Amino acid sequence: MIEESAEEGAPSAGATVEASRLGRLLRHASLRWKLGAVVLATTVVALTLAAAGLLVLEVTGTRRARAERRAVVADMAAARLAPSVAAGQADAVDLTLDRLGVDASVAGAAVYDRDGRVVATWSRGDAGFTAPPLPWPDQIAARAGDIERLYRPVHAGGAQVGTLYVEFSHAGGILSWIWYVATAAGIIAVCSFVTLVLLWPLQGIVTAPVLDIVRTARRVSEGHDFTIRARKHGRDEIGDLVDAFNMMLDRMQAHERQLRDALEAADAASRAKTSFLVNMSHELRTPLNGIIGYAEMLCEEAADRGRADLIPDLERIRHAAGDLLGLINNVLDLSKIEAGRMELNVEEFDLRVLVMKVVDGVQPIAAANHNRLTVSMHDDLTRFTMRSDPTKLGQCLRNLLSNACKFTEHGSVQVLVKRRDDSILIYVTDTGIGLTPAQLGRVFDEFVQADSSTSRKYGGTGLGLAISRRLCRQMGGDITAESRPDLGSTFTIRLPIVIPAATPAPADPAGAVRVAS
Repeated sequence: MIEESAEEGAPSAGATVEASRLGRLLRHASLRWKLGAVVLATTVVALTLAAAGLLVLEVTGTRRARAERRAVVADMAAARLAPSVAAGQADAVDLTLDRLGVDASVAGAAVYDRDGRVVATWSRGDAGFTAPPLPWPDQIAARAGDIERLYRPVHAGGAQVGTLYVEFSHAGGILSWIWYVATAAGIIAVCSFVTLVLLWPLQGIVTAPVLDIVRTARRVSEGHDFTIRARKHGRDEIGDLVDAFNMMLDRMQAHERQLRDALEAADAASRAKTSFLVNMSHELRTPLNGIIGYAEMLCEEAADRGRADLIPDLERIRHAAGDLLGLINNVLDLSKIEAGRMELNVEEFDLRVLVMKVVDGVQPIAAANHNRLTVSMHDDLTRFTMRSDPTKLGQCLRNLLSNACKFTEHGSVQVLVKRRDDSILIYVTDTGIGLTPAQLGRVFDEFVQADSSTSRKYGGTGLGLAISRRLCRQMGGDITAESRPDLGSTFTIRLPIVIPAATPAPADPAGAVRVAS
């Protein structure tokens, strides 16, 4: 039973698959083909239903009329046979039966006397005909397959003198129905062909405006030209759609114009800001360098004169001036990056020499907090030439090491350099205070530190990491961070071994860069 059910379900599944495939074809077909398929399918279904309805009416009416006509034929033959059967005239009986052959549907006939004996028979063609036994009651109608049998009593002088049996064939009726169906199918085929012939030029009235909108939308999307407009073909619903589409393009064009004006104003403001910062940084750095220089000279003179009590205050002046100078330099670097004026000086350099130079420069900061600073490089990087901007890479590494040493006390700071495919990875790991997930999410933002207590205790402006990430991205790499509170942090610099000839702006649109090599 299970196997039979599976076999019976197979055609249904196949039909479902074919229907799904046809649905996909129609879904992805062009509008002209969809419209043609809908109209043709509607025409075929309507004509088929009309033909089926007419066929039902024809079959029902024909069957009723045929039954009535055959009953009349049998009744008239019985009336004509009455005198001949009553008089026992066999020749007249045979002649009357022969006349039944005029009706093409009569296949055979027989006449019985009052005792049920066969008096005469007739059949069409050479086929043999055997009169069936006389039924009871005398007047009945029977049907078996394509054969219809009628019995009629033969009366003469008010008494039944015999019985007439007539056998009708439906073969001709079936052929007429087949011919009707074939004719209907031919008419449906001709009408479908005519529909297609007329539909092909006429469907352009509907599809042409829609396709024009599609072409216009594609041109606007590809060329970003919002001055293009779709052509209106009429004042119907599609014409309303064209008006709405063109109105949308008008608004988009107006928004684009506003956006362009806003961008131009923002660019002008950015250029003005950069110019101001450049000029101001020059004006500020000159006296700050003087303050730092004189503070150092006064420290030396105080030491020479034995005025050690003045040295701490002079050192505070020198450190404050140095911090202010660093802040000015960071702000200037950030403004250059945002304005796209930060140039990359690409050259070949020894990576190990650069790393060790930066580490040696940070050693005093590590020693101040009693930290142990170590460097680890793979053997294949001991004499490794890299093509990038050594100054920018050194600045990034110095920022990471300075932060690690500043936020770590009596701990360790490790630098690990690895090569992975076409990139260099520099890991800076410390055992310092670490960062919470919330702090880690904004650690690369400008002017942002972990919290206010961190800023008060450790100082800084919150620009070092932001500038370092932007510089790494402009050199084709990035900086990422991992950290856990009280367990330390790991910052990773990833840079290509060979910087591209021209590095495009990263996801940050303000980070444009110019490469000089």
